[in-house]
Amino acid sequence: MTRLETAIQRLREAGASLLIIVNSEVVFQSQEPGLRSLVGFLVQQPGGMAGATVIDKVAGAAVARLCVHGKARRVYSATGSEEARSVLHQAGVEFAAETWVPHILNKDRTEVCPMEMLSRQVEPCEFLESVRHKLGMV
Repeated sequence: MTRLETAIQRLREAGASLLIIVNSEVVFQSQEPGLRSLVGFLVQQPGGMAGATVIDKVAGAAVARLCVHGKARRVYSATGSEEARSVLHQAGVEFAAETWVPHILNKDRTEVCPMEMLSRQVEPCEFLESVRHKLGMV
């Protein structure tokens, strides 16, 4: 079994949408869809993602930028976007996904996810705070 397969199996067995693993230990787990739990982790545990493996059900550019901000070492996802691959590759973060899509769509699947759009509109260093404001987490 590859690292990706093992990671996705672990995510599914946990019934989670997000796992953050440091030194083979799950330090954070969430069943909540979207970015809220990832943002909450970054805010509550600054530095807690450094060197971590992040396993997310869906990883687009927004997740990628947050993982770069948190200094994750690798990101695995059931569904990953080409834009996320580019962001993570440029930052030297290992990324693998089971399924690749051009963009992450909104819940209605009618247009690009608003958080993906936001990730393109602000500087990387400002993205976490922008997402916090957009999600009402300030």
